[in-house]
Amino acid sequence: MSIDLMPINEAGKSQIVAAMRSAFRPTPHLSVVEIAERDLVLSPEYSKLTGRPNFDLYPYLREPINRLSPDDPCRVMTFEGPVQCGKSMIGQAFVVAVIGYWPGPMLWATSHDTKAEEFSKNRLDLMIRDSALLSRLVSSDVKSKANTIKLKRFPGGTLKLVGAQSVSGLTSDTVRYAFVDESDDHRVNVSGAGSSIELIRNRMTTYGDLSKMAIVSSPSIDGASEIDAWRRAGTDRRYLVPCPFCGEMIELQACDDELKNWRLVWQKGQYDDIGYICQSCGGKIREHQKNAMNRAGRWSEPMNRAADGTNESYSLNFLYLPPGTYTWCDFARQWDAAVDRLGAGDLDPMHTLVNTRLARTWRDRGETMDKSALAARLEGDFDVLPAGVQYITMATDVQRDRLETMWVGWGEGLEAWILDYDVTHGDTDDPATWAEMDRLRSRKFRPFEGSARQADIALIDRGFAADRVLAYTTPRARSKTYAIKGVAGLPKDPIWDKKPARSKAKKLKHAPYYIVRTTAAKDFASSMLTITTHGPKYVHIQRRLVQEFPDFLDQMASERRVRQRDRAGRVVVRWETLTDATRNEVWDTFCYNVAAINALLLSGKELKPLDLPRPAPLSAADEAAVVAEIFEKPAVAVQSIRRVARPRGRWR
Repeated sequence: MSIDLMPINEAGKSQIVAAMRSAFRPTPHLSVVEIAERDLVLSPEYSKLTGRPNFDLYPYLREPINRLSPDDPCRVMTFEGPVQCGKSMIGQAFVVAVIGYWPGPMLWATSHDTKAEEFSKNRLDLMIRDSALLSRLVSSDVKSKANTIKLKRFPGGTLKLVGAQSVSGLTSDTVRYAFVDESDDHRVNVSGAGSSIELIRNRMTTYGDLSKMAIVSSPSIDGASEIDAWRRAGTDRRYLVPCPFCGEMIELQACDDELKNWRLVWQKGQYDDIGYICQSCGGKIREHQKNAMNRAGRWSEPMNRAADGTNESYSLNFLYLPPGTYTWCDFARQWDAAVDRLGAGDLDPMHTLVNTRLARTWRDRGETMDKSALAARLEGDFDVLPAGVQYITMATDVQRDRLETMWVGWGEGLEAWILDYDVTHGDTDDPATWAEMDRLRSRKFRPFEGSARQADIALIDRGFAADRVLAYTTPRARSKTYAIKGVAGLPKDPIWDKKPARSKAKKLKHAPYYIVRTTAAKDFASSMLTITTHGPKYVHIQRRLVQEFPDFLDQMASERRVRQRDRAGRVVVRWETLTDATRNEVWDTFCYNVAAINALLLSGKELKPLDLPRPAPLSAADEAAVVAEIFEKPAVAVQSIRRVARPRGRWR
């Protein structure tokens, strides 16, 4: 049996040869940056710099982007940086490389479906339109199933855009490539199934070492930042640039982790003279010099030596941004404005700058309280009741061998005066101790004019000796003397529950007590201690209290605010003492007084505006003298806080 083959003319032979050569021609060995410079076009609709990307302006992007090449052992590339630093360009270069050179299924995950659609319409479609390579490979027919808003098909692969608010979009397909945009804006725990990044990684298991993931974001809250956790787990590289004076390779950092010891220096209102002080030679670097410094820069060796190289991570801040974008002067002006707002109790502007410009996680000012800052607010004794006080609250912390009590006066805008503090020693099982509690409850304060006043409400913590406390407070409820129980709760919870809880103890069944949400109360109390100007929420502290109780300020600054993730991935906030041996009764009683004024206001009381003269604030020199007076005294070893002896006959 013979098969007759039809003759092939010369034209046909040429086509076959050309097809075979094309099929067996190796893919050109290009880095992702070279691919972007060759085939990515930045459109004028969304980019200030149009046309081919110029990585000479963003030299710090070259190495992170090239980690996404298939021949690089890195499987996860993490980039933590400020806004407007080129994070989106990393994703765009990644997309062009996948569609044009290394096709496969790719996932682009952002915080919400709405943002995914906005990226598709306002950036991806324009990228496809303006790039000859992309327009040839991706269908331009908007009515075709191969080209929808959130799904783009191309030979050998697909690009799917999803929001990270639901499990289905993150787990429905197997993917080889993934780009996670602004990961700290994603839901912490997607429908109880885990973080969006872990869900995506699970979908990449099939491809093993061939998979590639890029995670980019500005950081958010300390202890709850996804990008910061990945950065720390990776190689944690920093961008080093040569000092123009000494030539030493340095990392540009505006200040230290505590937002102190600034190297970016300026005088408020004189932003033309801003400069960066080299940590090696002390030379003052000007902003116009950073462009040449950036081009001569390089990424450091891994800061985390334990990383195995499969997670390459990079960290950057606004100081490196190219000329013509966000300047050092812009930051200085915004920082000074944020500091002014901080004095009025508004943390948001500084929070935003720390996250989006310094590219650091945010720690609330209330997380740790500065003892020296508290010392700066000490003032003369309150021989008479301050004129601004409209209500007086009282709170008692019960310990095994003593009662510790604080009185606080409250004025307009919740301005507070710590009127007095008392430690009464005595066994809580001794009736004499509770007789002394009656004397404390009847304590009266003498105003400048008018009759003496006692506390409008008194709260007693039933955490220790609950039966004794309930037996004392139940018959005295009409005089607004209440037992309380501290429960941590959430920051958004109300501080005071208007409806009392009831005891289940047999001897005191149904005895009333009130729940105080301590996390919310301590958050509010710590925010008061950040206020530095007399007026709403400012806390006045008498110098006498520190003289009588040497560790008074230590106890006021005895706790810190901690954020942790629970098993479900939720961020949990709690307050804890700095050390196991730290005393915190002064802080606790102050927070209970915060709950007490909340109880009064919820009962219908009002803090009315009063036309009172305001004292001039302390000068910088006077403030320094006050702090020195407190901290230059010889250390006093205090076994237990004790009251200076007073005459028994009457209250001062």
